[in-house]
Amino acid sequence: MPVIKNKSIQPAGSFNYAEGIKVYNGTADDFSTNQLVQINDVVGGVGSVRLADSVNLDGIQGRILVLKHDLPAGRYGVALPWKIVEGVDTFRAGAGAVGDLWFIGQNADKGTLQAAPGAVAKPLARTIKVDATNGAYLVDCLTML
Repeated sequence: MPVIKNKSIQPAGSFNYAEGIKVYNGTADDFSTNQLVQINDVVGGVGSVRLADSVNLDGIQGRILVLKHDLPAGRYGVALPWKIVEGVDTFRAGAGAVGDLWFIGQNADKGTLQAAPGAVAKPLARTIKVDATNGAYLVDCLTML
């Protein structure tokens, strides 16, 4: 049986059964690894993204994804429908137990996960490891469907 190396696995262009989605950052801002983005436009058949925001229902209009890596302005990258995020403080804001929910941040915290729900209480992650510096949560953006 042939061996499949990670470098030979490419991101998909469609959502069905894809592990990685090719996206384009059409904003003037650089995005960071693990930030939450949402598709709000299309550029050459690729979803153009902006930071996800929970200010109101109108703020969540496109598919929510989590970035696999840093995504500079005007560049293409890969976003994921789910990801385990490690090395975070899972004690902050009262999310100190396994199974606690995390929500999309709002205003200055858009694109991040918060322990307290914003105006739109859509959970996107659950704590899977509790620790002040090396905690972890499972981001599952498919819960937004």
